[in-house]
Amino acid sequence: ERSIASSLHELDRRLRLGGGPPGVESGVGRQMGPLFFDPQGADFTAWINHFKNEVYRNWVVPQSALFGYAKGQVSFEFTVERDGRVSALRLIESSATPALDRAAQNSLRSSRLLPLPGDFAPVSLTLQVTFYYNQEPRDA
Repeated sequence: ERSIASSLHELDRRLRLGGGPPGVESGVGRQMGPLFFDPQGADFTAWINHFKNEVYRNWVVPQSALFGYAKGQVSFEFTVERDGRVSALRLIESSATPALDRAAQNSLRSSRLLPLPGDFAPVSLTLQVTFYYNQEPRDA
């Protein structure tokens, strides 16, 4: 069992390592897997960068993951409407830890996304995303 002192030391070490996106305060839980969708020829570069920054900014990692006690991955499927609203958010794979699932879900719900690119013809976009806590993505 880890002591509080050793947990704080480990957190401090991880924070010094850095390496995550700007605005993420934790040393863990900052890896979001690839987004899966068909851009249908539209340029999503700025949209994806904004999406990632918003989701990371709103991803409040539970303390159990911060201190290395919880790990797992959680996957969601959701729809982005033409105006950038998130709808039809659906859990695809649970981490088996409700706090981790809620943190990822809340980051998606509270993110303010840009409208879909003008050269994207459909009225909405359905995406899948996976959040990782203290583990690497599984090989597909």
